[in-house]
Amino acid sequence: MKRFLLLLSLAFISVNLAFGQTAKKKPPVAPAPKAANKAVVVQGTAPKLETKDPSFTGFTGSFVSFGNISGEDRSFTMKVEYKPWFFEASGTANAKYNTPDLGEDVIVVIAYYNALGKTADSTSYQAGLFDLMMYLDDEPVKISNLNFTMTAKAAAGSAVLAQAKTWNFEQGKVFKMPKYDAPIIKAQAAALDKSDIAREEAAAKKREADSIAKEKKRVSDSIAKVEKMKKDSIAKEKKRVSDSIAKVEKMKQDSIAKVEKARKDSIAAYKKYVKDSVEKAEQDKKKAAAAAKKKKKVVEEDEEEDEPPKKKTSSKKKKKAVEEDEEEEPPVKKKTTSKKKKFEVVEDDEDWDEEPPKKKSSKKKK
Repeated sequence: MKRFLLLLSLAFISVNLAFGQTAKKKPPVAPAPKAANKAVVVQGTAPKLETKDPSFTGFTGSFVSFGNISGEDRSFTMKVEYKPWFFEASGTANAKYNTPDLGEDVIVVIAYYNALGKTADSTSYQAGLFDLMMYLDDEPVKISNLNFTMTAKAAAGSAVLAQAKTWNFEQGKVFKMPKYDAPIIKAQAAALDKSDIAREEAAAKKREADSIAKEKKRVSDSIAKVEKMKKDSIAKEKKRVSDSIAKVEKMKQDSIAKVEKARKDSIAAYKKYVKDSVEKAEQDKKKAAAAAKKKKKVVEEDEEEDEPPKKKTSSKKKKKAVEEDEEEEPPVKKKTTSKKKKFEVVEDDEDWDEEPPKKKSSKKKK
């Protein structure tokens, strides 16, 4: 709670200071590295001091280790290895009667000049560190015997570190200048904690893992896509061949069916023709028989009509005449067709004037 109130009060102070100093001079804040600076920095070379205006950055007590208390003094060491910070600081802290309370609750603000360098593996680091202030419940702690050392990755910046120590400010002086209160308060409020580094490292690992997983998925999807295209192509070709075979088979079946239908239609047409011919022959035969019968009836009727009437005779004479006729009757001829009869009748008609044909007896007709 105390820390929250401290930060709130510091925020108000920084706002007031900012408005008060706007007309005079823009308050120095941690400037972004200039393009010219970046151009000057060469990979694997020591950094170079570019300006005498200081910048500030804050760290929590999670980076600080305190030693035993000697009176009101207490030794400390602070090691940070998180880009762009690769340094180790050591010294003696004196918080008077609050010295035993020094621990992770402290806030450490580092003052540095912008001197950005790069290691051989292209890791950026700041080498212009020159001062340090420790705060306990917003109260400054007196620091003595302060010493900075660049760690392994940034060892090439040791010369710049020594130069920065006497570049502009004596130790402790920069933190007593009101014009730097705003950036100092801002550095306190945004102090970096080890947990932040752990979270960021975890996030970086996750990003890397996600990137690897994404790349694996991309490769896997690409392979799957190519494999699918291959399978689709094979399936398409198989379907084309299958459809072609089916089409040829259908054409073959249709052709066979067409030939079979034509054969059946031909047989059916021939059967119908034969049946119709037989029926027609039967009908013609019946018509001919009916016509012949009719003609025969007409001839017979004509014969009956043309026969002259006979004189009446007595039964005895009639019987005698019949017997005579029987005796004189020539041998019986075989029966002929109606056409022959017709022909005979016509011949008889030629001799009709000489003698009328004798009427056959009823017995003979039978």
